[in-house]
Amino acid sequence: KLADVTTKAVAALGRWDTLHAGSVQLVNNFGNVLLRLPALSDPKNYAGLADDAGEEEHLSCALLAGTAKSAHTVLERLNGIMEELAGVVRQQERLCLDALAALGPAPDVHVVAAPAGSTLSPAQMVEAVEDSWYMCRDELCLKYAIVAQLSPAMPHEKFESLRAVFNAGVNLADTWQSVTTLRNMA
Repeated sequence: KLADVTTKAVAALGRWDTLHAGSVQLVNNFGNVLLRLPALSDPKNYAGLADDAGEEEHLSCALLAGTAKSAHTVLERLNGIMEELAGVVRQQERLCLDALAALGPAPDVHVVAAPAGSTLSPAQMVEAVEDSWYMCRDELCLKYAIVAQLSPAMPHEKFESLRAVFNAGVNLADTWQSVTTLRNMA
């Protein structure tokens, strides 16, 4: 039973990694949209394209509207991935409960702490499942806080600092020995 839970936890962590990569790409896409906004908002940049006076502003507005729609679409897709990441965290929480239940109501400390051959001890398996949940749960909270601040009206410098924090989250897994061990069990 515990081996099944651990296998599911490894799969959940793999799903997290895939979704995280997708969310990073969408945040980067949002940054690309932000970079285009200053040039698109200046009607003077359309002077060579316009036939009539005042047409520059019309072109600027039309392109800004399309870019704003693109930004909105990226944010919608990012929020969809965030919901999927939240689903992974809920699954990991259930797996933690299942892992603890697999140990039994009053497990013998000597039995659960003893490694079974070259594999992890039952206690180490439970710890790895719990740590992967903690890591993803905490990272999800951070990601939600960052995504809530994203706006087409934000300064690009602020976006860059938020993007750096958002993208760095994946490295948290490398600092948790038990999570690294869990990943290696795949």
